[in-house]
Amino acid sequence: MNKFDNERKLRILEILIGLKFLYIVLASFNIISYYNITFNMDNIFLVLIIVCCIVPFMVYCSNIMYGNMEKSFFNTPIIYNVIETLVFLGLFIALMAKTGGSNSSFKYIGSIIILITAIQYKKKVSFMITVVVCAIILGFDLINISYTNIINNFDMARNFEGDIILISSLLITSFILSLYINIENDYNLKLKDLAVRDGLTGLFNHRSFQDLLDSYIENSKKENKDVSLLFMDIDNFKNYNDVNGHQRGDWLLTRLSEILIKTVGDLGTVARYGGEEFAVILYGQSEEEALNLGELIRQSIQQTYFIGQDYQPNGHITVSVGVSTYPRVAKNRRELIELADNALYRAKSFDKNRVEKYYDILDDIDCNIDKNELKSVANMLNKINIKDKYTYGHSERVFIYIKKFSKYLQLSEQDKKDLLLAAYLHDIGKIEISKDLLNKREKLSESEFNILRQHPTLGADLVSEMKGFSAVVPIIKHHHEKYDGSGYPAKLKGEEIPYLARILTIADSFDAMTSQRPYNIQKDYNQAIAEMKRCAGSHFDEELVSKFINMLRDDMTGKEIPQKPKNKLIENTICIIDYEKKEA
Repeated sequence: MNKFDNERKLRILEILIGLKFLYIVLASFNIISYYNITFNMDNIFLVLIIVCCIVPFMVYCSNIMYGNMEKSFFNTPIIYNVIETLVFLGLFIALMAKTGGSNSSFKYIGSIIILITAIQYKKKVSFMITVVVCAIILGFDLINISYTNIINNFDMARNFEGDIILISSLLITSFILSLYINIENDYNLKLKDLAVRDGLTGLFNHRSFQDLLDSYIENSKKENKDVSLLFMDIDNFKNYNDVNGHQRGDWLLTRLSEILIKTVGDLGTVARYGGEEFAVILYGQSEEEALNLGELIRQSIQQTYFIGQDYQPNGHITVSVGVSTYPRVAKNRRELIELADNALYRAKSFDKNRVEKYYDILDDIDCNIDKNELKSVANMLNKINIKDKYTYGHSERVFIYIKKFSKYLQLSEQDKKDLLLAAYLHDIGKIEISKDLLNKREKLSESEFNILRQHPTLGADLVSEMKGFSAVVPIIKHHHEKYDGSGYPAKLKGEEIPYLARILTIADSFDAMTSQRPYNIQKDYNQAIAEMKRCAGSHFDEELVSKFINMLRDDMTGKEIPQKPKNKLIENTICIIDYEKKEA
């Protein structure tokens, strides 16, 4: 809409400048014509005065029109507009005074002032200036009227009558023109509002969001301030729509938009990004403040009762929130959106109803490992994610579980580093398996299962060739072994399985159960916990899986009873459910 607004303002400025230039030229030449002044060397001084008045005005107007639109006639200080109006009125008085006063044949010039003010100013201001123009015309009549002879002087009476008609016409013209321009402006504002607002929620729409973000980032470059972006997505919205109907789903979107506006207030700008996804842009707010606001939003929504929420998987309407910041984290606008979206995906894919900031998990891996090799590995994993849409983000989620669980188990620093690296790389062997097999919806044949079972060995072989990765080779190779010896590839049993591999098996299996896969039905947390308890001692190390379940339940208990939202965002007193932050 900025381009449209600028084009519209440019057209209006062209009309205004044309009228003002016409007014100056007509007034000047009418005076010259009245006195029969010729442009020659005898009148060079007068010519220079006219040129000095007109040329700077045209240069100034051209600079406004084709230079900086922000300094247009619509945004100049009031004092400039007052001075300009006084100059026009003064020139009009001089014109009438020098060309016969009440008998002047150039009174029509006043109509140009009325046209200018009707376009440039509001209706009340325009009408007041019109009244002044009419008063000037009438004033010259009153000065020259001889009240004793007015009845006997037919020309004087007719001239006065003509001026009354002219004044009435000017007043009516001014009123109608101002009214029309106001209606046109209001109509354009409504059209603009419809173009920039979402029709359902009244929030800024996707296009406006992009324009606003562009302007915020441009200002950030000039003022060296942060721009933080929050992406929010309603958890299990499809389920709410399916159970309650799409009209109730629209009602929920509207209700959530009201909560967002109330919660965000004047801290930022709220937009509907698309579907059930919302965005908040914060200018001059740090990542920490953005995380606090995200948590405030999350808690406010969870603590609000919504019709139909009883049929949601967790009995509440909740949102997941992703946060990123420019320029501290993201380096440009595209990256800011991408990283905030990635953070939202992490929040959604981990366990929903949480606030996540973007961070690169490679930063948590042993700094002694060559970064170029890590980047090469990351590229391989990205290729796997592209091939296998069902396990997209699986390695990252397992990484997060392992990060929490290794801290819960109080592992040594070296074991933590090895386990985190193994969690990140454990499925790297899938790069050797076809996309069709990874995404097959039908039940796999025995031969296809045998191919899929090769990925731990393929991954271990691939990693063993990399410098600094030797410690994670057995963890990757044996993360599909089962405690009862029925796993693969070596059918190891009990404590024959490396300790860190047994830990990884638990996190990997839990995420597989709670993720959408083509070959199993997705389970919720409680169902997955029940399944892990059932498989303790057979599939999993009984002691380790018990500790993992306890860790999950501690986390779930903390999520069910959130803290009461605080009023002041800057106090930073809201507990952010962000495990990376807690570890730091």
